[in-house]
Amino acid sequence: MSDFFLKIFDTNGFPARWNCGNWSSTHGWVHIISDLSIFAAYFAIPCVLVYFLYRRRDIPFPPIFWLFAGFILSCGIGHAIEATIFWHPWYRFSALVKVITAIVSWATVFALIPIIPKVLAIPGITAMNKKLLAEIARREEAEAERRKLEAQVLQTQKLESLGLLAGGIAHDFNNILTGIMGYIDLARLELPPNSIARQLMEEAAKNSQ
Repeated sequence: MSDFFLKIFDTNGFPARWNCGNWSSTHGWVHIISDLSIFAAYFAIPCVLVYFLYRRRDIPFPPIFWLFAGFILSCGIGHAIEATIFWHPWYRFSALVKVITAIVSWATVFALIPIIPKVLAIPGITAMNKKLLAEIARREEAEAERRKLEAQVLQTQKLESLGLLAGGIAHDFNNILTGIMGYIDLARLELPPNSIARQLMEEAAKNSQ
């Protein structure tokens, strides 16, 4: 094993891929360009993931995103090495990268398994939208009820004010009429029983009462 790592970049004993088999120029360059394109994409995806994690610190399960970034990047490095092997046959280094990719891949798998129930428990966008709409409707209904109660309280206050005003007016009128009725009674005592004036005073007393 130590010999493997000591010779990790040693290419002795391995011919360049151009020299292995009957490669045509077109066939070889299709492989090279495809591997380099895959490497470029596999390098860009982790960069996007890292940027996403940097901007959204509240994202759940960030270790999974880091594992995905490492897995994709290691796959991309493997494709880049495959492209260079056409000239530089460092198969030992290629094997090491594949081992690293395998380890990161299985680490991602084992990290995904325990969080699947938690992810499934997170409500979907449709369910969240329905819940949000229901909450908005509930708050609008509560707000309408609050305005209705405020209107009722205001109406009650108006009626109370009118009651107080009416009570005050009635009290004042009662005081005035009590005085009038007292003077009518005194006037009736001074008038003959069968006089027209006494009859009018009795009618006035009746109406005042």
